[in-house]
Amino acid sequence: SASKAKQKADYVAERFKYRPDEIFRRIKCNTLVQLMLEVADQDGLPAFEEHQLDEAATMGDGFSHHSDQFQQDYESQSVATGYSMASSFASFTTGQGELNVRQQPKPPAVDTTCPYLLLDLRDKTDFDQCHIMTAKSFPHTRLSRATNVLTRVASAYKNKPGKIIVVYDEDESLSCRAATIMVQQGIDNLFMLSGGMRVLTEKYPDGLVAGQLPAHLVTKQTQPRAQVLPISAPLTESNLDQIRCQLEENLLLDDAKSTTSSRASSRNASRRSTRQGARPGKPSTAASTTSTWR
Repeated sequence: SASKAKQKADYVAERFKYRPDEIFRRIKCNTLVQLMLEVADQDGLPAFEEHQLDEAATMGDGFSHHSDQFQQDYESQSVATGYSMASSFASFTTGQGELNVRQQPKPPAVDTTCPYLLLDLRDKTDFDQCHIMTAKSFPHTRLSRATNVLTRVASAYKNKPGKIIVVYDEDESLSCRAATIMVQQGIDNLFMLSGGMRVLTEKYPDGLVAGQLPAHLVTKQTQPRAQVLPISAPLTESNLDQIRCQLEENLLLDDAKSTTSSRASSRNASRRSTRQGARPGKPSTAASTTSTWR
């Protein structure tokens, strides 16, 4: 039991960088996976990804629609440009500066129907190589900016009721500091994925990570990957079935470890109480004196 306890302590110390002064909250891999599965079961799988929608819009009926829209935009742009040139010339002759009369289109509203936002803090090149499914790229270097620190999506999720933001990296080497900075900047609904991609890929080697894992993350647990998912692959029913099976195995393993740990604690407590009860009590000085005089 002592060797197992030491192995567990070494495992925790190697994969989890716990600090006594943490101001952010952690979320376990199993908890995040359960949340992802609940969202997929409730909302169903999307028919297309964003890039697939763009590709579909350039073919068939979508192409004619975009052609008409392009023509309208071109005509409106020509009118606005002519008006702008005329107004600019008039402003120049009267000594006034150039006036931009064109109105910029408003960006579309951010979709926040999903209850969580998963942010990958690694560099964009690492994100493009592999990442957790449904994650968005958010390089940690953005936090050193003076302005526009958060993306539009992150700003929409910031402190929104019923929503959480989950950040992760490979092994908590970046996420601990990044999560601290983000909480200090007023993001109260922030969580950090405990253990990062390293622990998650050990627990869920199949169906949850898209792309090719780097060599330093490939272990005995991650080696039996059934297939390498394309980097832009969406979640499918096949992925979800794989994830559900692995989740059940991990939950059963956690329950078994918890049961074993509680039994060991009970045995240790029983042994301590038995030892304390078996110790003979020393007679007091008064009692020993009385018995001697008698």
